[in-house]
Amino acid sequence: MKLYFKLTKLTSFLLFFLFIQKGTAQNIAINTDGTNPDASAMLDIVSANKGLLMPRIALTTTTDATTITSPATGLLVYNTTAGITGSGAAGTGFYYNAGTTGSPVWTKLVTDATSWKTSGNSGTDSANNFIGTTDGESLMIKTNNTRRINISGVGETTIGNGTDQVKVSPAGDILLEGTATAYNDMVVTPVSTYNKDGASGPQFATFKGSLQALTFVHSSEQQVFFSIQMPHNWKEGSAIYPHIHWSPQSSTSGAVRWGFEYTWVNYDAATPIAFPANTTAYATSVSVVSGDVDKHLITMFSSITPASNQNKISSILMCRLFRNSSNGADTYNGSAALLSFDIHYQIDAIGSRTEYAK
Repeated sequence: MKLYFKLTKLTSFLLFFLFIQKGTAQNIAINTDGTNPDASAMLDIVSANKGLLMPRIALTTTTDATTITSPATGLLVYNTTAGITGSGAAGTGFYYNAGTTGSPVWTKLVTDATSWKTSGNSGTDSANNFIGTTDGESLMIKTNNTRRINISGVGETTIGNGTDQVKVSPAGDILLEGTATAYNDMVVTPVSTYNKDGASGPQFATFKGSLQALTFVHSSEQQVFFSIQMPHNWKEGSAIYPHIHWSPQSSTSGAVRWGFEYTWVNYDAATPIAFPANTTAYATSVSVVSGDVDKHLITMFSSITPASNQNKISSILMCRLFRNSSNGADTYNGSAALLSFDIHYQIDAIGSRTEYAK
């Protein structure tokens, strides 16, 4: 049955009844079983086979202020214009006024067709469909309610907890921050010898088969010289860890005392810096036994924390490595073959953004 409101006696009665209801009732129920409205609802509609049909309005744009005069904030309509234009326009569907009565902003309610699904999406257009923000706010992704990925309003992307993380700049540069650094090995292989002040350089001696290695004897203090340039992926200012790889060459017991002398300074094009006074560090190997011949051993020096004039990439270390055989701590009477001198260092980037600076 359809009801049409006409100016009849019945209509007048209904209008009178509604007027009375408006003046006395706090909420209204529309149903066929006489059930009172829910106390929390201003309007409570109950039906087993009918729906609620909203006004169908042909909006022209998402800022249409003429089709409906002075639309209230929050006013809900069903837009019938498929070609509606303006920011956020998305064809027909339910729109509400998110603006004011004077400057409406018709905003489409989210529907399954316009939402991102956890099971995947199809028919997307990369020019219009995306996950992100349209203002300067950041986009954050969490798991277990913990920050994992954050994209800032200016496009800086971090992967991590906000402190220990990988950071990708808008230009694509990659940095490691906090404890998210890694270690690399800077390998130095001294091959030249030097004679000065009675201190001779180690000589090449047979190591294995036809292979030879620089070999330090116990009878005199021997030394090699080399330089090191701190690489562009070094975490500037972090400690470095020098150590020596070597191999005992005689069937005897004892310990080898190694010395590492260096001077270290930054490169500064504007104000060149002079090398400071030399520093010497010593490290004594664990006790070697007769069965250690030709074994690969490592002796670590103490870590070196750079001073303020030694804390930049492209800084240079001028170095001397020697066997401090004259010291009483060197009790190994055999020869020691030098395999390699290395420095462990922390990295926080693939490289530097410029030639001489991070």
